[in-house]
Amino acid sequence: MQVTIGTGINRLCCSVAFSMAWIAITPLEAATLDIGATASIVADLTIADGIPPTDIDVSSGFVTVLSGDVDSAVNDPTATQSENDFIQIGVFDDPPQPFINTESDMTSLPDGGTARGLFYVETTISPGPGPRLRPVNLDRVLNGTATLAFPDLAGNASAASGYEVGRDLFLTNNSASITYAFSIDAGFDIALSASADAAGTGSMAEAFFTLAFISSGDIALTLAGPFDEDTGISASDPGTSTTTDLVTSNGLFDGVVFSASAEAIGTGAPTLSELDTTSRFVMNTIMGPGSTLRVRFFQSFNATTHYDDPALPPVSLPGSVLALLSGLAALGMAQRKRHDVRSSLPLH
Repeated sequence: MQVTIGTGINRLCCSVAFSMAWIAITPLEAATLDIGATASIVADLTIADGIPPTDIDVSSGFVTVLSGDVDSAVNDPTATQSENDFIQIGVFDDPPQPFINTESDMTSLPDGGTARGLFYVETTISPGPGPRLRPVNLDRVLNGTATLAFPDLAGNASAASGYEVGRDLFLTNNSASITYAFSIDAGFDIALSASADAAGTGSMAEAFFTLAFISSGDIALTLAGPFDEDTGISASDPGTSTTTDLVTSNGLFDGVVFSASAEAIGTGAPTLSELDTTSRFVMNTIMGPGSTLRVRFFQSFNATTHYDDPALPPVSLPGSVLALLSGLAALGMAQRKRHDVRSSLPLH
């Protein structure tokens, strides 16, 4: 009985050793890749056409959210990683100095192949006319890319980029007797693209836009729009899709929430999904004496791309060995960096 068990264990060990050696000398399926995802948001906000009534005080607090993330990864022991980032603190003045934040994370192979995540964000608060320097114009540009470019990749790779930024503006009617009527308008131009090719590839780009209002006192808000709305979609290839979703003022909130996405999944042939959309909205605003209004302005994007090498030829291995192999593969992954900008900084 003992001999039989020992023989079975010996046979299993020999089988496992042979299988692991066979896997080690069997090359992964190589792929030529040139895929990725891009997201671009250009957004703006204007209070009272840039010239609020004299009694309407406009102020800006700290940013409510400000964070970015870039990642890249390739499971190849020869991979090397490089990172780069830059921040310029914005100054609210006349003329204003924009806040700028850019960051990249790239993983490279000796043959020139790269996985890269990158973002560039610029936001500016501009004053209206006169000596009071009231923040009445807010402009933002958010760009992000995630790309995989490899002449001959064997193994998994991924890249990602994301950013979110929000700021509140505060309006107060300092008059004790006068009610004022004016408009608050905002708009966006969003462009998304996602590409894929080989089986196992996939890319997605997402964008989000929020304009929300929180009122206190005698205030009436009426939303008009969307105006100048234009959406172009190119997603006819197999494995491609796009989505858009718009929620406007209702019983739960006043304002606009918009989201869009473009996705491509590899089918063995080049695929491309693209979406371009623009819209403008106007909030007709009436503020009674002593009333206050908070205007929340938020945008964010995500861009991701990946390649999962097709499964190796099936080999009957014990579960514990499979777990070991996947663990060893994970150890070979060169990856990433996360970057968060503290929301307490007085940035644009």
